[in-house]
Amino acid sequence: MPQKYSQINMSVTDLYAERDRLSWAYRTIALVASWFVLGAYILAPLIFTSASGNLKPTRNTMVILAVAMLVVGYVCLIMAAFLSRSLLFCFESVALPAVTSSVEGLFSVVMNHALHKAFPVSHTYIIVPLVLVCISVVAFGLWAAFLYRRIHSIKMSGGGRPVSLTFQEPSTSPSMGYPSPGMRYPSPGMRSPSRERRSPSPGRRYPSPGIGDSASTQGLLPPHQQQHFRG
Repeated sequence: MPQKYSQINMSVTDLYAERDRLSWAYRTIALVASWFVLGAYILAPLIFTSASGNLKPTRNTMVILAVAMLVVGYVCLIMAAFLSRSLLFCFESVALPAVTSSVEGLFSVVMNHALHKAFPVSHTYIIVPLVLVCISVVAFGLWAAFLYRRIHSIKMSGGGRPVSLTFQEPSTSPSMGYPSPGMRYPSPGMRSPSRERRSPSPGRRYPSPGIGDSASTQGLLPPHQQQHFRG
């Protein structure tokens, strides 16, 4: 069940979080209810443009069906918006679909009235759905604008704004010069190649420059001594 709703200190993250916490049933009910409203306004022109002899059900049956669909659609939309207590859900899944259905219903009623010269019914069958659809367009349109303004004010208030990251330049000691632009900084714990001391591997012996070693003494002794060692 949704908790008690309050918009005090609300951020953008809270707007999306409360919408995502809603069950899939809320979205399904709101979608089906908007279809019911649209279906009722599409059924209304068929009532006042069709002759009685061309209708399989009676005209009163079609009127009752249209009124039932309209009432069920509006009640389900209002209950879904009231129980969800979410601004984004009310705006995206209730107000906007209701406005869209009402505008399409208004277009259907007006166009059917404009395309026919005479009607087999009285003008009451035309005026009533026309007035209802106009009231629906205005009411849901104002509600959608009100919800959009509240959502926009919450987004512009700075709530949930990400913290900007600051980067510090690498510090250099006074004795060190500034590094060149292409110089790579050694990672912590990495020893410099110039300071790295190479220790001989265990068991490996290096020849020392001694007597009898012509390769090691080559260029280190005078020529007459080098001939003596060669002999």
